[in-house]
Formats: sequence, C-alpha cells, structure tokens
Amino acid sequence: MRIDVAELLKEIGRTSSLKEEINPSYKEEGLNLQEPVKIKIRLLNTGSGILLTGTLDTKIATECVRCLKKFTIPLHVELDEEFMRKNKGIRPHGGEIQLTEKDFVFALEDEHILDLEEVIRENLVMALPLKPVCSKACPPVLAGPPAGKACKGVKGDPRWQKLKGIVKKKGE
Repeated sequence: MRIDVAELLKEIGRTSSLKEEINPSYKEEGLNLQEPVKIKIRLLNTGSGILLTGTLDTKIATECVRCLKKFTIPLHVELDEEFMRKNKGIRPHGGEIQLTEKDFVFALEDEHILDLEEVIRENLVMALPLKPVCSKACPPVLAGPPAGKACKGVKGDPRWQKLKGIVKKKGE
C-alpha cells in the first residue's frame, strides 16, 4: 500500500486521514489472514517527516498450543510510526554509532511516497500471540508430574534409575 504525501508535505501541521481494506499475503510469517486488514490511519506533517497513527484490524487462523485445534482470533494493532526524510535523522551505514530513537524510523522516499507494506507486516507479526490458546478452559499439556510429586504407578524413565541411587546415597 503506497500513499502519495506530496500535498501533506507542503505545510507543517497539515493532516490527512485514510480508511481502507487490503488483502496482503503474509503466510511466510505465519499470518494466515481470514479477512481483509482494515486500516484506519491519520498522517501528520511534523516538519521533519510524517507521523502515522491509527489502527489495523483483522482476524487470523492459528493453532492452539495446548490441544492443537485450529481457531480464529481477532488482531487489533495500534500504530504509531514515523517516516523521516533521508537527510533528516537517518544515518548512513558504516562505522560504529550510538543508536537513538531517530534510528528506528521508516524512510520517506524522494518521490514523497509512503510505502506502508512493511509497517503493516511488522505490526501484524508483532501482534501475534506467542502461545495462542483456543479458550481459558483448554487444559494445559503437562510434561510430567508437578515438581516434588510422583505419579502413582509410574516408575519413570529406566535410563535415570542409576542416578536415583546416587541421590539416595547422598541424602542418607
């Protein structure tokens, strides 16, 4: 998604708003979109660049980490990104430098075009839950008995039996 901001750059403090739906494909990032991404943004000319604020809303298909059931979850992302002119705050590569907040902005192209593709992709990927769970009632997967407790009738892994003898000798 590309936006021409030439008119916006003519006056500091000028704003512009945009609502749109797009259908990107981010399968390689693990984003299985189930509906278009609804974009609602506001652009502000700050003098040194463009401040983009707004929201992204969509639904994605994912898999529960507990029961492995497929389910759909909504994603709501708050946007707050800055685009700066290349000669205003974006440093050239080479040598060691101390990174500042100004180093983590997007470049505003010379043609005064904002390319929102990377902004949208990054923000959606960052909004993905690390361990999606289909419901609070979904039972957790237990790897073994709770610490300090043994399951009745379970002898354990026979490869560890020799170590049990060592622990008993030390504790006696």
